[in-house]
Amino acid sequence: MDGTGTGACYDAAMKRALQWLNSTVTYAALVFLLVAGVAGSLMGKPLLLTAVRSQSMAPTLVRGDMVVLWPIQWTEPRVGDILVFRVEAGSLRSAGWVIHRAVDGDPENGFITQGDNNEAPDQAGGANPPILPENIAARAVTVGGKPLRIPLLGYLPLWAETLVDRPYALPGAALLILVLAFAAHSPGRRRSRRRRRGMADAMVYVMGGVSLTVLVGAACLVLSQQYAFTYAVSSEGRAAIMGSSIGQLMVGDRVERRLTTVENKQGGLPLVLAVHSSDPQVRVEPQRGTINPGQELDVTMHITAESEGQHAAHIWVGLFYPILPAGVIAALAQRSYWLALGVVSLIPALPVFLIPLVDPSLRFELVHGLARSLRPLRLGR
Repeated sequence: MDGTGTGACYDAAMKRALQWLNSTVTYAALVFLLVAGVAGSLMGKPLLLTAVRSQSMAPTLVRGDMVVLWPIQWTEPRVGDILVFRVEAGSLRSAGWVIHRAVDGDPENGFITQGDNNEAPDQAGGANPPILPENIAARAVTVGGKPLRIPLLGYLPLWAETLVDRPYALPGAALLILVLAFAAHSPGRRRSRRRRRGMADAMVYVMGGVSLTVLVGAACLVLSQQYAFTYAVSSEGRAAIMGSSIGQLMVGDRVERRLTTVENKQGGLPLVLAVHSSDPQVRVEPQRGTINPGQELDVTMHITAESEGQHAAHIWVGLFYPILPAGVIAALAQRSYWLALGVVSLIPALPVFLIPLVDPSLRFELVHGLARSLRPLRLGR
């Protein structure tokens, strides 16, 4: 083979390698964002990423930035770190997770925190308690003393939070994804493209289905509530237990407490209530139902002390969009809240996922595209 042929083969190989690298990096970034969001939802706190909600850290961080985090389990917070924390008492109690800098203090006595754009620390005048390590979720990853951030990307989760107050945002976004998917798959478009479609065409539907699934799941997570508490049961007597709202009960005790009030603020859209309790001694009423727009419903838990020992209860008060009959969602939720959430989130995206599986050319490109992507990883061939 002459030099020209060798050069052409080398160029073709380099082009394929660069395409594979580009696809790998792109899909890895998408998977990272999805995993970070889902893992954060599962744990109930920011894990790998968090969105900046205000200008309190400007110009270091501004509203809409997405900040890369080190979970607190992986590092020890120090003065100067930008921490993600929350407090159970004080002026910041209703703010949820806050991202401010530690300006003083230590892990033993708690940190004094302050936004770079604020004139006074959060603890000034006793407005908030010092921030202890157990109240810290993570610290910002820094490079050269500056936090690692992705501008504007944080507006996506901030927008998703508004779904609770905008009842037609979720159906509208879902409908848009479906319309775009079917428009791209229309017969006229297929006839206009004589060349064989590439793997990227099939991946459009796959990522569209993933996006729709995550969108529905995130909206249901925002609507739902979770409660966790510990208690003990003994035949010797009742007692208070530090950190427990129930304490120690005697065998045979029956305790009834109001858990929460759920409200449907979704405009003209009814919601399905489905409750899951991890503890067989803790029963929640009602366990299922349909909540019409504007309706409120009190949820009560009943504890029947039967089994001696220490117990940890985890209750999910789930609110779901009526994608399935209420009885089906409730049956799934009784087994696992996450099972119900996964099924309800996946069903609207099934038509999008099925397109590359039903269409022969897209199915061919998807299978062979994945095989080509994995080929460079095969050693010794």
